[in-house]
Amino acid sequence: MIGEISGKILSRLGYRVDTCTDPSQALFLFEEDLARFDMVTTDMSMPGMPGIQLVAWIRQIDSMLPVILYTGTSERLSKEKTTILAIGEVFDSRCC
Repeated sequence: MIGEISGKILSRLGYRVDTCTDPSQALFLFEEDLARFDMVTTDMSMPGMPGIQLVAWIRQIDSMLPVILYTGTSERLSKEKTTILAIGEVFDSRCC
């Protein structure tokens, strides 16, 4: 639901948005056309692959792409891990 809402908001602001509910599909789209993406947003909890693992795969392909990670469980993420994976922001849904 967060992806759908975020996608609609960003589309209305003029951004081209690809929304995936399956991290494997998202990774496939990313690998298929790297230049198409200026940023990735992902959730920590997704089916089949946690968001942090998706970010690790993306970092192997593009170490500089901005990434925003949404989570309701930020205590599972250390500052060191977010620094290593160069995650720009971690949004904890419990705080807002």
